[in-house]
Amino acid sequence: MASPDKRMVLPSCSLCSRFDSLRGICGITGEKREVFDTETALVCQREGRFIRDINAVPNSFNFYGPNEEIPNFLPDLSRIPVDAGGRPLIVKTNRGLERAVPAYEGLALRVDPVFGEVPSIYTYQGQRELIFRLGVHLAKRVAEREGVELVVHPDEEGSEGRPEAINDFMEEERIRENVRNRSKKGWDW
Repeated sequence: MASPDKRMVLPSCSLCSRFDSLRGICGITGEKREVFDTETALVCQREGRFIRDINAVPNSFNFYGPNEEIPNFLPDLSRIPVDAGGRPLIVKTNRGLERAVPAYEGLALRVDPVFGEVPSIYTYQGQRELIFRLGVHLAKRVAEREGVELVVHPDEEGSEGRPEAINDFMEEERIRENVRNRSKKGWDW
């Protein structure tokens, strides 16, 4: 599918490779930014500071202004590689949708048929986000559970994660364990 109405893509922080999507900060100015910020991105583009992140997939706000009505919008995934089943190899990240990049060479990516995307632990982007949110120790636990090697970059060594994300993760793990235990015993309802 071509871009909606063949419109020109409006730059946004989500499409700029200098945007730190983990922290929500511009890599040039150090200021807080939102992924959908098109005004600042337009200024950066005019001043030659905007560098397009080739993996980020444009979203509706990259085609329609804040006061425009947005029709049923589907992102253009026609240039995204596909898996053996013909499904686009995408991953949801803090930037939005991105072309999934394998976490390491030789790792075959596959799209989860239920969620329609590559599980983030299998991707370079997903592993960066997981380490940032959960820290190295818990991210390794997730990777082991999924049978994937966790690639930790030097600047990520010793990362302890974010307390609120860790709390949410631990609650999910508790629920997962309860479901496993119920499955073994049989549901009593």
